[in-house]
Amino acid sequence: MGERPLEETVDAWVKDGASKINRTKILQSSANNISANISINFKLRGPNYMIPTACAAGNYAIGYGFDLIRKGDIDYAVAGGADSFSKFAFFGFHRLYAMAPEKCQPFDKNRKGMLVGEGAGILFLESLESALRRNSTIYAEVGGYGLSCDAYHMTASQVDGIERQCERH
Repeated sequence: MGERPLEETVDAWVKDGASKINRTKILQSSANNISANISINFKLRGPNYMIPTACAAGNYAIGYGFDLIRKGDIDYAVAGGADSFSKFAFFGFHRLYAMAPEKCQPFDKNRKGMLVGEGAGILFLESLESALRRNSTIYAEVGGYGLSCDAYHMTASQVDGIERQCERH
């Protein structure tokens, strides 16, 4: 599972051509492997989605889980995002000239790019009614969320895009 089968598939394609790709490797690198295995392991039933929005995927997943709960479609959701490190991702961002030359400085005015790495964050979301029925300890409440996708550029949003959108409402 994960990135390794995908890397092996790309390596085989580059070295030997598409006809030499091991088709089972493609199935092993399926994008929904993580959510499918969480469902299987915890015997969860109901909708199972993988939202492919790159670094914003966890935010979209949490928002979508919140929406399903608020609409009454489900009582709870396991929602979040994960990304494993791979040379595929590293070289992809490198080819986009998005990599920092030395170190990651996200809040520095002189920052120059980003660094890729592994990370994951998962939340258990539940309706208030369901949590109260189970006599659960409630740690936080979701008051709402916001999403923006301006499609301005593949790796950079339009700086004033969300500001203009907010002014309209």
